[in-house]
Formats: sequence, C-alpha cells, structure tokens
Amino acid sequence: GHWIRFRLRLPSGGDAYGATVSASIGNRRIHRDVQVSGSYLASSDPRVHIGLGKYDRIRKVSVRWPSGEIEEFGDFIGGETIVLLFGEGQP
Repeated sequence: GHWIRFRLRLPSGGDAYGATVSASIGNRRIHRDVQVSGSYLASSDPRVHIGLGKYDRIRKVSVRWPSGEIEEFGDFIGGETIVLLFGEGQP
C-alpha cells in the first residue's frame, strides 16, 4: 500500500513533540501524535508515518502544534517524507 511521513519542526529547529497531525484518507479522518516514547536509553522516530492503503494521496492535512495553534497545510501525494514547519501553514 501507499504511505506518507511527516516531520513536524518548530522555528527553533527542534521536533514538535506533542503535536497532532490530522488528515483525510478516502472517507476517513485520522489523527497521529508526534511522540518519542520508548524505554530506558531508547526512543522512537519522531516522524509521523501514515499508511494510505489503496489511496495515493492524503487530503486536508492540519497540525495542532504543542502551543495549541492549528494550521492547515492542504493535500499531499504519498510516498514521501514531508517537513511541516510551524508558521508556514494557513491558520
């Protein structure tokens, strides 16, 4: 199946831990959190990986940043890692 990955970055250059990506795939709306949960001396990849299944694109991507602000980023074609920067979306 198809996939897409998002890396959410803050102006400071750090990852936006605690942010939530929301998007539409077909007729479903999904939500994924940016987290690096892990165990002692280990962590997970901070990128958000979303499986698209038979769909080749994701629509209406929005991000709720750790500050609580929400920005819209639009639609994307799958198969890539997209960097979303705080302040570059539409409020």
